[in-house]
Amino acid sequence: MISKPSLIMQSVDSSPISEITIRGGAIDTDQGIKIISSPRGGGMGSYLVHFSSNALSLTLEPQSELKGTYVTTIEVNLSIGP
Repeated sequence: MISKPSLIMQSVDSSPISEITIRGGAIDTDQGIKIISSPRGGGMGSYLVHFSSNALSLTLEPQSELKGTYVTTIEVNLSIGP
């Protein structure tokens, strides 16, 4: 899971934060998760995105947990523009 980040407007010319969708949720899905998005024509400007220090969490199920070292990769796709 990833926690919902906070969003801080960095410019008075930026679109209102109320126009932007901000969410957290499961990241281990085939589709991934869109954390921050806005409709066409919205989300213009500069924003600071902040995740808490414990924004990522892992829940293990004791009945299927195996001893060993676990490794994973988290891919981030950042797209800017219309």
